Amino acid sequence: MKTLGKAIEEPPPKSTDGMNIEHSVHSEFYTIFEPFFNELPACYNSRFHWLKEEIPKIERLVNFGFGVEGGETFALMWALNSKEAIGFEKDINVINKADRNRKQAIDFVEESVVYVQDHCSPQYAKDFKFWYEHKVIDEIRNKSLPIFKYGDITKGVEWESNYFDLGYSRYVLDKVDESKRMDAVTEMVRLIKPGGVIIIVAPKYAVPDDLSSLNIELINHVGQNELGKIEWEENPPDGYIYLKNS
Repeated sequence: MKTLGKAIEEPPPKSTDGMNIEHSVHSEFYTIFEPFFNELPACYNSRFHWLKEEIPKIERLVNFGFGVEGGETFALMWALNSKEAIGFEKDINVINKADRNRKQAIDFVEESVVYVQDHCSPQYAKDFKFWYEHKVIDEIRNKSLPIFKYGDITKGVEWESNYFDLGYSRYVLDKVDESKRMDAVTEMVRLIKPGGVIIIVAPKYAVPDDLSSLNIELINHVGQNELGKIEWEENPPDGYIYLKNS
């Protein structure tokens, strides 16, 4: 599986001369990046470790309900080395927060480079600038980033049919009214191209029993042990992997 990104494996350099101002910069960096740093390792380690063995190469993916502050879509995109990722969410506030966090994180690091040049020791400033240019820029700024869009899959989203290689949803169907769950899955399937994969991670009760009318077939069922149970989950999910037929 693809390892964690450089910016996560190798965090910004810590002060070696005890300067409080450098410690402040280092701490503030993690405060700004917290939505990504908390979500990305969790996604890699406990959510996506099984995907590489289950699905083919992914160029385009769509995430239905893209996770806390956008972090899950970042992690999914990077774990699968996808070139394009779209996250649909019906809560405008969540979309705005995800976009704002992404911009704020990158802007803060850029400002920090200038800040440490003016206020910190020359060696630390040099180390920080090197870390930023060779770790953050390479891994985040020059990488394709997800696009977050408004969309309610129970009513249909504005996107062309048969476009994505992979559709992914985690803890979405259990939040959808039972009478609309079939509509939600139908919309997921519409967006996936023939031969593509739809992954639904949800408690068993939330997944419609008969999806045969949607021209998809269940190719694997991933149990809770393989997915990795998160302790706060009251209704641990299963993973259902469907192939969209030609």
